[in-house]
Amino acid sequence: MKLLDSYDQIHLNQSAITIGGYDGIHLGHRMLIRSMVDYARENDVPSILITFNPSPYIFFKRSHNIGNITLPHERAEILERIGIDYLITLPFTNELANIPANVFISELIKHLGMNSLWIGVDFSLGKNREGDQKALQKLEQTLNFKLFIIPQLILQNSVVSSTRIRNLIGHGNVKEAACLLGRPYAIENEVIHGARVGHKIGVPTINMMLPSGKLLPPLGVYVTRICVNGVWEKGITAIGIRPTFYQDGDLVIETFIPGKTGNVYGKTAKVELLDFVRPEMKFCSIKELQNQISRDVEYMVQYFQQNPMDSPETASS
Repeated sequence: MKLLDSYDQIHLNQSAITIGGYDGIHLGHRMLIRSMVDYARENDVPSILITFNPSPYIFFKRSHNIGNITLPHERAEILERIGIDYLITLPFTNELANIPANVFISELIKHLGMNSLWIGVDFSLGKNREGDQKALQKLEQTLNFKLFIIPQLILQNSVVSSTRIRNLIGHGNVKEAACLLGRPYAIENEVIHGARVGHKIGVPTINMMLPSGKLLPPLGVYVTRICVNGVWEKGITAIGIRPTFYQDGDLVIETFIPGKTGNVYGKTAKVELLDFVRPEMKFCSIKELQNQISRDVEYMVQYFQQNPMDSPETASS
């Protein structure tokens, strides 16, 4: 897959294209993208996904919990596995937001030879979101391309959408979010040195910060699985400021892997949130905290007895 930040960096005679924020690459997204990729392969044309950074919902501050389900590099990894040929990530600016829909579509035809456009039923683009389904159907006739409209995916009686998933994660419902994403919600970053508080109380942890731009789940404790050096382990993860030890601490993601020790500082860790255990709490004593951690670990053990850890997310394919 080739990564570009402008559509005028290449010239193609024909292509199949889809456009959107595509935050999360959830099951509904993948249904649309796979349809386009299959069509492109059958017709021997390149498949192109055009997206934006920042995403329009963040640019226009459409949510109080500003953050991405997937960061750009995570999105690219998933799309490469699906089989996209070109990923074009356009810088989203006021100038881009104010381009009329017909002008934007004409540019895609000019530079990329777009002969098919793939959208969802609620899609719109261009200035004032004027390029909706009805407008694009008119442009289809005048600019001579095929418009494919993919129906929404309905799961658990509701439309699968990035907004719905973002709300689930924001309320700690990571299990339902995973069902809609087709994989667990994950946080990936470099392992950093902490204050070694966990070591001192017999609970050594792998620490990392929340990556910039990533959606923040509720502060609290989660059943997780964590990958370092290509090895997946069962863990219990606390996301918070450690109020038992600090009055105004920094936000840290700490993962305890029972029975495991080792120096992984500077390595990249990936933590998948599988189940919400409890909110962050302030304890009156170290002993009280240790007792609660023991209960958290027991919850984790029971979780994996009921939900054996199989192969990690592949985000698919």
